[in-house]
Amino acid sequence: MTVVAALVLLLNDHLLKHAWPGPVTGKLSDVAGLVVAPPLRPCCCAGAPIWPPPS
Repeated sequence: MTVVAALVLLLNDHLLKHAWPGPVTGKLSDVAGLVVAPPLRPCCCAGAPIWPPPS
């Protein structure tokens, strides 16, 4: 599901928005982004320091 959403996001942002600008392509990006973002969060935050540091 995440891979499909990432492909939809790329296709929408690079092709569809330019061909058919409007609210439908904007909402398509929003929905695809909401599907793609949660699985990427652990990857982006894996090296983030914990605050406050454990005692």
